[in-house]
Parts: sequence; C-alpha cells; structure tokens
Amino acid sequence: MTLWQELLRRAAVGAVALPIVGALLWLGGAWSAVLFAAAAAVAAWEYYRMTALRDAEIRWVGVVAAAVLPALPWAGGERWPEMTLGILGASSIVAWTALLAGGPRGDAPVRAGLLVSGIVYIATGLVALAALRARPAGLSWSAGVLISAWANDTGAFLGGKVAGRHRMLPAVSPGKTWEGLACGAVTGLGASLGAGYLLAGLTVGDRVAIGAIAAVAGPIGDLCKSMVKRAAGVKDAGKILLAHGGMLDRIDAILFDAPAVLAYLAVSTALHG
Repeated sequence: MTLWQELLRRAAVGAVALPIVGALLWLGGAWSAVLFAAAAAVAAWEYYRMTALRDAEIRWVGVVAAAVLPALPWAGGERWPEMTLGILGASSIVAWTALLAGGPRGDAPVRAGLLVSGIVYIATGLVALAALRARPAGLSWSAGVLISAWANDTGAFLGGKVAGRHRMLPAVSPGKTWEGLACGAVTGLGASLGAGYLLAGLTVGDRVAIGAIAAVAGPIGDLCKSMVKRAAGVKDAGKILLAHGGMLDRIDAILFDAPAVLAYLAVSTALHG
C-alpha cells in the first residue's frame, strides 16, 4: 500500500469518527461519559485478547470495570475518587476469588495481575481525560489532549514515512524513527498552540505544556502498546477502526498523555491557586 493510499484510508475513517467524538466531547456530561466508557470497554477487550486472558471468563470483569471507571467523574460526584479505588479493589477481589474457586490456580498470580493491570492501563488514561472534561474549561483541556495527541501521531507517521532513517526501538516497533518522533513533536506542539481559538480558558503556557507532554508521554504510550502487540504476535490491537486498527491503537498515546496533563494541572493549580 502506498503512502497516499494509506492516508486516504485513514482520512476516510477520521471523517466519520472525528465528528462523532467531537460532538460527544462538546456535549459533555453523560454524552462524554458514554464516549469514554465505550472507548475503555473496547480497548480493554482488545488488550485482554492479546494476553493469556484471551479465553478466560474473568476478562469480562476487567472489561466492565474499565468501562465503568471513566464515567465516574461525571456520575460519581465528589466521591468519584473513592468509588474508583473501590471498583479497582473489588475487581481484584473478584479475580482472585474466581481463580481460587475455578482455577487455573497454577498461574493465578499472573492472571490476576493481567486483569488488574489491564484495568489500570486502559482506564487510568480515560479516567484522567474524563476528570479533565469535568473541570472548569474542561472542554478545552480534554480537547487539547486529543488534538495534541492525534496531531503528534499524524506528524510522526508522515515524518517517519518521508524522512525516517534512524530507528528508535526496532525490537519493539520497527517503523518508529527518531525523525518521526521529531516531526510528531513539532506538529503536536504546533496544533496545541494553533488551536488557541478552540481552547479558550487555557493560557499559552498551558497549551505549550500540553504539546510538550504529547511529545514525550504520547510516543512512550505508543511504544508500550507496540510492546504488548509484539509480545502477542499481532500487527494491530483490533480492526474496529479499519485502517486505523483497533481502539487501543488510536488511544495508546492518550492513555499516557491525559494523566500527565492532569498531573500538570494539579501541580499548576497548587502552585498558583
């Protein structure tokens, strides 16, 4: 497949998906909660499908927990952090109890660990994105994360295809190059700064921080997802988004970007009031 054919396929999927995502994010409240929950459920299912839990019934505990958690910043009110901890703990208890009762007991620690790690890996980023959306100027914060992450991904893809020469971690992701990383950083930061009219309520410093985080945390998230795929021996996490692969293939950077941006916002708020 040529570069232009691949770009055309990606653009066709994006033309359908982006207006839906944008509308649900703009509406906020229950609409955004449904968006985050659906993304988490699909990504968790894809993750477990690539692990030893692919045929285990307990994987559904992780899928349900991952779907519920991103809805809590909207549905749980001020108690949502405690509810999040409770659901994580309950999921762990259910997994261990199921393995104790029905086995297999020989690799119970591995299976229980995979279940909990899947919830944490998938849900944490989307919970952070939901928490950003629930804050004042939340539309700007959450949209900023998505814009920077996707711009970074697109820039890295194009930069790698056109100018990529030096591979980053070929044992993990043969297609990732340092040139692509640099192009992604520039486009992600440029998109964050250039979208100022869409990100009302954010200072220039905030937008620079979002772009910088996308330049660092996003590629790490992408590589970590590639590491999971390489361990599973698959090319894409799924096929739900056709040319874009699976849900996890599309949100891998966001899963790392959103918590980092939320941490930045928490520190910034604490320092400046």
